Amino acid sequence: MSYGGVGDWNWDKRPDEGTYDKMVSDVTKLISRGMDSHQVCGGIPFYAVEFPKTKQSTYWMYNQKNCKVYNRSDYGNLNALHADTIVTRDSSVIYINSIETYYKKMDYLFKKGSGLMIWQVAYDCPTPGSNVMDYIAKYMDEKKISIDVSGLESLLSFERTPKNEILFRSGGLKIRKLIIRNIDKNIIYEGKPSRKLKIENFQGGEIFVEIILGDNKKTTKNLRL
Repeated sequence: MSYGGVGDWNWDKRPDEGTYDKMVSDVTKLISRGMDSHQVCGGIPFYAVEFPKTKQSTYWMYNQKNCKVYNRSDYGNLNALHADTIVTRDSSVIYINSIETYYKKMDYLFKKGSGLMIWQVAYDCPTPGSNVMDYIAKYMDEKKISIDVSGLESLLSFERTPKNEILFRSGGLKIRKLIIRNIDKNIIYEGKPSRKLKIENFQGGEIFVEIILGDNKKTTKNLRL
């Protein structure tokens, strides 16, 4: 996985180590050494690296969350969401990934069949208009990129009650819709899940559940109740 390369914080050279070219170089290197492209993750940083005007003895305070950079006022009217390099009024240089760079990285990775890793989602802004995850989700939906969520179905639980209702627990997942079919593949329930699923004339047996988390995020679960 690759999303940055700053190690010694070389103030003299002030390198931008979170670029598209850096990610492509790292991903290409892994694949050229025999790793399956489906096992490789390219990273996108939700943080910025700032090189202040003067050399410092330590730089930890200059490794900033995206949200903090978006809310700064010392670089004028520049929209940081669409900038890869920001120069502040006191001549500090900030390297960050723009929305356009995020999209470019995603296009490359998805074309390769590779994965995407974010460090880290907690650094995003909750504010509408500055929430990068919203932009990413919308872009993936527009590109019809499906996400492999197989395995998440193991978090769900279904239990048949004496009244032939189904007690449902989501396991913390935010589920948009459930579609349940019987052994004949007829739909016996379709809709937003609730704690109790009431299904007319349900007598138990084998069921097939389709779990819809989003437009391109679906998984299934087969079980007997």
